[in-house]
Amino acid sequence: MKYRSDLTRKEMLGGRKAVFVLIASGGDCTPYGTFGPPVQTAFLFDGEKLTGRLPELRLESNLYDMSGRIS
Repeated sequence: MKYRSDLTRKEMLGGRKAVFVLIASGGDCTPYGTFGPPVQTAFLFDGEKLTGRLPELRLESNLYDMSGRIS
């Protein structure tokens, strides 16, 4: 599926900054769906350009929430 928007990346961010993940490798998933990959290379993104490199970090989310948990 492809999704298309008439909004620019900057408009979608609404003045907020974002983290652009370039390299993320490894991580683990629990039976409850918690997923936490370490990010080796990430940059701060202002909607138009990468403004700086970030230190290594770890993302965390839940696979069920990311895919639209069914109650």
